[in-house]
Amino acid sequence: MIFLIKNLLYQIKRFISIFLYSPLVILFRLLNIHVPYFHVDRIGHFLHDPDCFIKEYFLRKGIFPKAILLAPSNIVSNKEASKLWEKYFIVISNATLSRILLPVAFHPLNPLKNKRYTAVFKETSDIYSTFKRWGDRKALFEFSSEQDAIGSSLVKEMGVSSDDWFICIHSREEGYSPSDEHLHSFRNFSFQDFFPAVDYIASMGGICIRMGDKTMLPVSHPNLIDYATCDYKSEFLDLYLASKAKFFLGSNSGAYTLSMIFGVPVAICNLAPLTCVTPGLSDINIPMLLKDKQSQKLISFSDILLSPLEKIRTSEGWVNSNVELIKNSKEDILELTKEQFQRVEGIYPDDKEANTLNEKLKSLYKPGHHCYGVASKMGDHFIKKYF
Repeated sequence: MIFLIKNLLYQIKRFISIFLYSPLVILFRLLNIHVPYFHVDRIGHFLHDPDCFIKEYFLRKGIFPKAILLAPSNIVSNKEASKLWEKYFIVISNATLSRILLPVAFHPLNPLKNKRYTAVFKETSDIYSTFKRWGDRKALFEFSSEQDAIGSSLVKEMGVSSDDWFICIHSREEGYSPSDEHLHSFRNFSFQDFFPAVDYIASMGGICIRMGDKTMLPVSHPNLIDYATCDYKSEFLDLYLASKAKFFLGSNSGAYTLSMIFGVPVAICNLAPLTCVTPGLSDINIPMLLKDKQSQKLISFSDILLSPLEKIRTSEGWVNSNVELIKNSKEDILELTKEQFQRVEGIYPDDKEANTLNEKLKSLYKPGHHCYGVASKMGDHFIKKYF
């Protein structure tokens, strides 16, 4: 009975909201002003989703949209990113005004209310077709000459000269979002698994910069700058470092979007499920492996894609499944790093066997799979080893 009353009150409130906001929504439609909704409190969503929205609109219309971005400063994940988005949006950072306009984004007359980006579940995301069509076009984000001067000065203070090159590295830890960590803990792994990759980058003459937030455990390694826990860390420098990296070596976390929005290639390990991969044309991914708990045998990629395993997105879902998640080995992460470095340098030898296997894998993705139509690829070493 209580549930029915609550539901009735919600429906009444919803009806009143629709009625009151209809004139404003109609006005916005006449003026061709769009009000999409994005999860601005999470860095991956805040960067990835607006990026995809702008690209998708441009590919369809040939122009950039007139749009309002609701990014209240009290919850937004990166205020500097809000400033950059002002190039494409009317950014509303005032919390009160954002709250007033929020119902517009969910109004039934708003054609954007059902857009399918990173948060979509159990169906194909629009990001993959959009990024495939975008191809190697110029990235949307870039820093001004003034911002470049400020950024390069800060980076130099960190010990990275203008002649140095570096990569950004990130592994997800439990401190970023304690409120829903129980849903996402399966994506965590030790940063030490990157140490062989760090040594490889150092042997090539590069510097590794560990990205993240202040809640992360400090990491000590002679060939690494632990930027995540250092005094130089800032929202501006998060973006600036990621924009200047040779590539981003990351994990199943939105942190890699810090580089992606600037067109910097990414290499991602420990992805799960198999269909939750990055979309960029120059991206390389390797997923966690799945082992059947009863037979103790690895489950093939084709069998995964024919089962509900390709849709599991929570720790509870994996615990309740009949499989065990197998994290990527240090060796496999190292091979991923080598491949992306050599590809960025233009010295990677064409691997016909791996290319064929990647095409076979992509042919297994069907409409309804999250990443159907994806342009990125699985790492050559990994796919030859486990396909």
